[in-house]
Amino acid sequence: MTLNKRIIEALESLGLPVVPWMDTQQYERCLIFNYSALPTGHADDTPAFELYLVQVHYICPSGYNSLTERKAVKRALFQAGFSWPEETPANDSAQKNRGNKQHYVFECQWLEGTDDGADEC
Repeated sequence: MTLNKRIIEALESLGLPVVPWMDTQQYERCLIFNYSALPTGHADDTPAFELYLVQVHYICPSGYNSLTERKAVKRALFQAGFSWPEETPANDSAQKNRGNKQHYVFECQWLEGTDDGADEC
């Protein structure tokens, strides 16, 4: 299973659009994700694993009570096998220029072996 699919399946039960990194002005509430990969567990100059650093961005209207959904995002990712996410408010002046929405970033990790070669991100 690809990492994209794994993230989408973990979060789709929340009833929000879940999309890879993109412009989300068309959505009132949504989850956007991106990630980077680091090689780790080297043996014989070859990494045995890739550590994926995953970010899930939660966007919702200003004034919306987002606490329940934010807790659900963390729980859903953890139950799908990701590390427990850190949550950081990420509102900035650029975000305010896009309709004054709330923006939270959830950061977690996924560890995957490199030996099978079957999965593509």
